[in-house]
Amino acid sequence: MPILRITLVVLLVTVGLIGSTIVVHLGWDEPFGRLTRDPTAVLKGPPYIGFLSQIGIFLWAGSAAICFLAAAVLNRASAGARVWSFFLSAGALSLLLGIDDAFLLHESVLPHFGLPEEAVVAGYAVLVGAWLVAYRQRLRARDALLLMTALVFFAISGLVDLVSPWQIGTLYEDSAKLAGLLFWLAYFAGAAMTALSDSR
Repeated sequence: MPILRITLVVLLVTVGLIGSTIVVHLGWDEPFGRLTRDPTAVLKGPPYIGFLSQIGIFLWAGSAAICFLAAAVLNRASAGARVWSFFLSAGALSLLLGIDDAFLLHESVLPHFGLPEEAVVAGYAVLVGAWLVAYRQRLRARDALLLMTALVFFAISGLVDLVSPWQIGTLYEDSAKLAGLLFWLAYFAGAAMTALSDSR
């Protein structure tokens, strides 16, 4: 990609994000500091608040980055539409779930607009299920066990979230989600390395 086009894309993304911040500031009368600063600084909390949650965001972002980079390289290497689209869609899925995790879309934002949390979670489950069905041929490799393990941990996390009335349930829920994210990242890192090696 020419440097001029890269520069233009970066500038457009920057302007879009800053513009969104201004829109929220004007529309909801939120001070700029509450929109641009770190949450722990705004809320005057200790830096370890949300430790596991923050780690989770890194893992979602890492998975998305790996998948998008693999998709771009495989597309350029003419590896076949099914191969690079597998990583492109996985990257989009990781990005979507990471954004939801970071901004509490299914817990706070979407329910505010009339979408129940259960419906949003069910929608994500259907989306992941459709992706698994669409790419089932690529998931028959031995490494797919890592992905299946990730999904099992995600399911455990969701189940604990729904049924546990105790505070300790939060630890179980978030621990299961963390394990799922680590297996998710491990699967796509390995799958990307294998696909890129095979495309040489």
